[in-house]
Amino acid sequence: HKDILVPSKMDIYISRPLTCYPDQGVGTGFPFKLIDYSIQNNNITENNPTKNNQNNMEWTHKIKSDTPSQYTPTLNMAMSHFDAEHLLEIQSERPLTAEETETLEGCRLLRSMLQDLDSSLEKVRSFEQYEEDIYTQIIPLIHETFEELDEDSASVLQAFFAAHGQATRLAIARTTRNLLKNGGEQGGGGGVETAYKDIPDDLTLQQFATQFLLKEKAVTKVIVGCLEPDHVTSA
Repeated sequence: HKDILVPSKMDIYISRPLTCYPDQGVGTGFPFKLIDYSIQNNNITENNPTKNNQNNMEWTHKIKSDTPSQYTPTLNMAMSHFDAEHLLEIQSERPLTAEETETLEGCRLLRSMLQDLDSSLEKVRSFEQYEEDIYTQIIPLIHETFEELDEDSASVLQAFFAAHGQATRLAIARTTRNLLKNGGEQGGGGGVETAYKDIPDDLTLQQFATQFLLKEKAVTKVIVGCLEPDHVTSA
């Protein structure tokens, strides 16, 4: 046998330290992101669901409430806006016209959609998956239901989706942290071994992930990609 030359030192570089795939693979489906987000957490302006304080930003790991402060009031305003109460009053007095019936059915569909989106916060795990669902399912459904939205309705929906996006980021960050600390269920129903029960509550998930890797003696360097300008300022 020929002598095998073994290097005296090997450098190990870790890339994509904040990305985790549920199947322990490297690219199947949408990954978990070990990220806490800086999101708006403020009350909406009284009697106006379309305006709020853009400056009150807070990291998701520091928020104690179930959802951002502006989310529930914005959801309630959207549900109220599309309750079609005036059409129901008219219906009690006379048959609705074809246009009125179409509007009533559209409002019912929108309210059902809003309720489904609200319920989805309990199981959402990937923001990329959330965005794909919004662009490929929710927005086309709205366009198919209404030929054109009036300005007030469009503003109410815009405010809701902005607030729901913030609530989704909070829900994802919490779910990811809980899965890391407490484990979860894989495809066959078996438990996932937990190795990260000591995640400090005062660290963002990205801080914990990079610090965890840097403490590993075998790791030479951790390569973190910055996909957006905000990633540079928060690094």
